[in-house]
Amino acid sequence: MQFGGKWTDGTPSTENWARIDGVLHKISEHLEWRYDPKNWLGPWEIRGEDVELTLDPYSHQHHVFNRLVVLNRGDQVFGVWRGRVRDGAGEWFDVDGIEGHTEEVQRRW
Repeated sequence: MQFGGKWTDGTPSTENWARIDGVLHKISEHLEWRYDPKNWLGPWEIRGEDVELTLDPYSHQHHVFNRLVVLNRGDQVFGVWRGRVRDGAGEWFDVDGIEGHTEEVQRRW
């Protein structure tokens, strides 16, 4: 699974897809991300017509580099995905216990 958000907002493209039984299924909609940036280890939810997923984090990594005009900040969490994803034919597939990660990054240069 690959899901992204924010940086493609306002564009017609997304980077969202799921591989089910060896077949890639493009998810073209922009997804809603719900998480609390004051609590990185809280649940991260991704919602859309074809996606209902929650990541339960167990680890958080933070980095920041801020010098003059260059800023690189990131918060990355690792955890377990649960929920479901719909394929191109409209069939739902359960996701339960898939290890993965997600992140929020900020770049300025």
